[in-house]
Amino acid sequence: NFHIFYYLLSGNDKVSDRELMNLTAPIDYCYLGGGPSPSDEKLRYDEIVEAPRASSPPPPSAADGKKQWAKNNVMHGKGFSEEQRKANAQRDAEQRKKALLDRARSNQNERFPDLQEMERKDARKGFTEVMACLVDIGFLQSQIEDIFQILAIILHLGNITFIQHETNDHAVIDRSQSLLIVSDLLGVPAVDLGQALQTTVRSTKGENITSQLTIEQAIDVRDATAKALYGRLFSWIVRKVNDFLTPKQEEDFYHIGVLDIF
Repeated sequence: NFHIFYYLLSGNDKVSDRELMNLTAPIDYCYLGGGPSPSDEKLRYDEIVEAPRASSPPPPSAADGKKQWAKNNVMHGKGFSEEQRKANAQRDAEQRKKALLDRARSNQNERFPDLQEMERKDARKGFTEVMACLVDIGFLQSQIEDIFQILAIILHLGNITFIQHETNDHAVIDRSQSLLIVSDLLGVPAVDLGQALQTTVRSTKGENITSQLTIEQAIDVRDATAKALYGRLFSWIVRKVNDFLTPKQEEDFYHIGVLDIF
């Protein structure tokens, strides 16, 4: 149920929890259709520059048109290798995406103030109901905190993106900030987590062989990790609920049996 992520992000007004888990707005998370804010990013390569944060781009002038033509001519010219052209094209795509997200962030509250407030109220109500249910069933406060922390880890995992290595087709983690947040919440070294997301290890005749992943393969590993965390969290909650509802000792109580003969 994806609503729990919105409850966590927009319904939890406890500032200390949000700071501890590095939580921001729903639009800042790729798994919720957004992306990380440029101000929170740590990009790997210096040549990937931040897009302008203007709410609307100025109309292009004749000089701007000539500059863009020259830029395109150089980027696709004979002076660059195929890998460099791909890297330049990927950089421009990232800049366009960041510009769109910036405009969405700056305009969302101005364009839909009533809708935004309505969504926040619904999220607060949903978060309060979830908290009450967990407490009533018997979850400890520490267990509830662990549940929300794992949900936060899943959101931050989705913000770990990859770019192509400068000299080959291997995947390289692009935004190190999201990796650091996930490793801190998981309690594992960032280097080990990065290796797990960028490489695969095969055991052949007693020898371990490490292979670098492509961008597509690394994305699959990242998403599979997020799904595994969510699936195991869900299964753990179901087991705990069953444990809480199971009688603690042998008592005389009635049973209801259902026979389905069709």
